[in-house]
Amino acid sequence: MSRYRAVIYDIDGTILNTLNMNMYPLMRIIKEETGQDWTFDRVLRLRRIRA
Repeated sequence: MSRYRAVIYDIDGTILNTLNMNMYPLMRIIKEETGQDWTFDRVLRLRRIRA
């Protein structure tokens, strides 16, 4: 069994943009919890909301 020499961890999306991949599960959760069908663009706008 070989050992890993390095691990690449991409936290800011420079190698792989996973933001869009995470929006579809969020759309499903919104549907299950509220019964509302949100569009991809509407869910994507949530990332611009500041707490």
